[in-house]
Amino acid sequence: MKHIIHIIILLVSMSGVCFAQTTDDVLFEQASKYYDAGEYDKAVPILSELAQRKHAKAINFLGVCYELGRGVKKDLKRSAQLYRQAAESGLPRAQKNLGNCYRFGKGVEKDQEKAYVCYEKAFKYYKEQAEQGDAAAQLEMGFYYFGGRLRSGTDYAKAKVWFEKSAEQGEAEAMNVLGQMFQYGYGVEKDVDRAYDCYLKGAEKGSVYAQRNLAWLFADETFRERHSSGEGDSYHEDFDFYKETEKWLRMAARKNADCMYELACFYLDMGVLDEWQGYYCEEYLRKAAEKGSGMAQACLAFNYLGEQKLDEAFVLLREAKENGTVSFSKFSYDDDNNEELKVDLMLSAAGYLSKNRQYSFKDAINQGENLMVVAHRQNAKDGLLLFSKSGKVLELSEFIYDELHYGGNYGTNNDHGLLYKDDGEDIYIDCCDCYLDVNMLNAFSLFFRQHGEMKVKRGVYRGGDAIYAVAVDGNGKSGVLKISRQSKLVDSTGFEYESANISVPGHENHGHVGMGREGLSFIGNEMDLDMVFVLSHFFSIHKEYQFMEAVYRDRNCFLVSVKQTEEGKYGWLKLSKEGKVVASTPFSNEQFYYGSYNKDGLFYSSLIGSDEKLGLDDMLSRFK
Repeated sequence: MKHIIHIIILLVSMSGVCFAQTTDDVLFEQASKYYDAGEYDKAVPILSELAQRKHAKAINFLGVCYELGRGVKKDLKRSAQLYRQAAESGLPRAQKNLGNCYRFGKGVEKDQEKAYVCYEKAFKYYKEQAEQGDAAAQLEMGFYYFGGRLRSGTDYAKAKVWFEKSAEQGEAEAMNVLGQMFQYGYGVEKDVDRAYDCYLKGAEKGSVYAQRNLAWLFADETFRERHSSGEGDSYHEDFDFYKETEKWLRMAARKNADCMYELACFYLDMGVLDEWQGYYCEEYLRKAAEKGSGMAQACLAFNYLGEQKLDEAFVLLREAKENGTVSFSKFSYDDDNNEELKVDLMLSAAGYLSKNRQYSFKDAINQGENLMVVAHRQNAKDGLLLFSKSGKVLELSEFIYDELHYGGNYGTNNDHGLLYKDDGEDIYIDCCDCYLDVNMLNAFSLFFRQHGEMKVKRGVYRGGDAIYAVAVDGNGKSGVLKISRQSKLVDSTGFEYESANISVPGHENHGHVGMGREGLSFIGNEMDLDMVFVLSHFFSIHKEYQFMEAVYRDRNCFLVSVKQTEEGKYGWLKLSKEGKVVASTPFSNEQFYYGSYNKDGLFYSSLIGSDEKLGLDDMLSRFK
């Protein structure tokens, strides 16, 4: 790199320009061009040499490189030191950057008062220049009021005034920020059409961020609806929203690694990729990672883990963490398995797996402050590993599953479900607002290995120390079981049903239960699952009633529709959680159902689980 620097110096000296001062400025401009092009490895050596010669702008710019990890290892302390050095020479931009360090605690202890002092020093310069008509200074003034750098706090009205003045002089970034103000309603009424106009002007003038924001505006549902229907001041019949988003993202990606990552995500999110798009989807992700996008580095690392490129994955995750990336979404075509993962936990898991090669990584999902990893063990099968932040394995399941998937939408309710294969059959376990932990999975599978006369069909876990299962006995009869964390049977309906099912749909606040000799179904979210055993035990004792239907309204009772075995008349019972009849309606020859009218015109809500209780209250009033 030094020979390049010397060539630049030679060319400048031969041109007859004043060498002592101007050469460094020419070198600085060259370094800036390298940086803007993403060629950080060329920019940093020039900036470093200029910094040794006390070039204030180069010192500040080098601080930016250390802050963002561009061309050097990220080092916030070193960055703050360089900002302070440049600020001491009176450089306003460095004073502002040092203020940011104190404001957000980057490389220094957080100190709002010191932040204000730094901001105020720079503010005096920017205000003077802005009032003289300098567009760049006007832009900075806008940011001062927009970003709350002053003791007086945020002032969107003043920010807008300065951004408009800067934009009138052609400052592309001012146009971009104005677009954001109109799109999101910062101090103004939301107006996607004016946002579009601002973004377009800024994008055409080369603002990377305006190009990015314009691209995603075309993907905004409100904007698309207006311009698809012909509404809006800047309506265009010929908008191809897909092509416009692609066009502007590709343009932004040329200069910005994070925009390159977003372009890769855009192609991925389209769902159906042709051969060209599929290739560039992966290619852009790789290039974005190489250019320093922390999100791209983390996503690529996750892919590498799946390909068992463990060392490469570890390095990328470390770089992503150094670049300030806290969490990321899997770069996956599966929308149902795309929960955000924490970078530090993934880094710990990658470090462990790289040292313990008997495990092959398959998938991962957050579990509170820990990370659950699905893995395949050499000479064994699939299982689970639970990692702490320090990289320690807290728990591990048995590696006995032919195939194991965790975290996708494998249940009826949410993305917390688990699926494993048993003798070629899929076994689903629904998890309601929780994750099935390692010990509970071990207990569940161990129970059915110990009881070979039963065949598990489905499970439901709602947290705590018990799990519920639908199973079939050796005679083909179905029932519901409650199994403890110690693999013990806690309760059972008995195996006397032709079929059974149990599920936990998250949109229902209460629940609906149907049970009879021909089948048993049980649905409930807020519902206490143990109530199904109350019902089963009640009807196994009280042969004088035949079960028809049950409605669960709270944790203290069921409303149960029954038929009298001998007389054949219908009525409703109010059944306590202890299995006692606490009230009943009169019995008649006509059956009336939850969700229908009876002969008297009484209505019972057909919206199971809704908050409409009028019909049930009317029915309850008939209980004696």
